[in-house]
Amino acid sequence: MLQSVLTGNIVENARLKVTAYGLEKWLDLDIGGYGTDDIVRSRLVDAARQKVVAKFGRAFDRESTILIGDTPLDVQAAHDGGAKVIAVASGVHGVDELAACGPEATLPDLVDTQAFLATLAAVRMR
Repeated sequence: MLQSVLTGNIVENARLKVTAYGLEKWLDLDIGGYGTDDIVRSRLVDAARQKVVAKFGRAFDRESTILIGDTPLDVQAAHDGGAKVIAVASGVHGVDELAACGPEATLPDLVDTQAFLATLAAVRMR
């Protein structure tokens, strides 16, 4: 499994935010999709996929790409970019609002690691 970020932030800001919380050890930031790749959020999905192909020679499609986001724009970007999506109501958007956008799954937060992993496994199998 490869993990990275998809964000409208420029690469440098994204790296700073991730490293401030010690998350860089869980992510391959070289294969992320950033605002410096494209100003259209949904195109960042393919930008990240192209970086994976360049770095690892592996291609990912909708069945093997899952975006985890906390806004309706994240859900839309995943759909438009050809990825599955798990919406997490960890920000200003509630569970009902995010679920109405049509993600494969919606969670109230990421506090329950087992619930998240079970949801991730279920979405991977869809």
